[in-house]
Amino acid sequence: MRAVLILLLICSVVCLSSCKDEFEVRVKNDYPQELNIAVGPTNFGLVASGTTTPYRDIEEGTHQITGDLQGSLTISGSGKYKGTITIDPNGNISLKKD
Repeated sequence: MRAVLILLLICSVVCLSSCKDEFEVRVKNDYPQELNIAVGPTNFGLVASGTTTPYRDIEEGTHQITGDLQGSLTISGSGKYKGTITIDPNGNISLKKD
């Protein structure tokens, strides 16, 4: 009986850790100059023109974009989410799921 309880506990812990939502985003800078970019509490720092940052963890929800550009975006979903925030040559910001 004790072994069954331990097995159920282990299965519950594994399920909870593997079922957790995970959100990652990166920034692609197509703007003609380097930009300092933060998305909520996630600071991407200086992003050179024509480059894409590595993915960074971010919380689900609505985030303010600060630094050299201003805006906001909402990240939501379930499971694992990877997306790219693109800054186009005109300074427009978009988010696309990868």
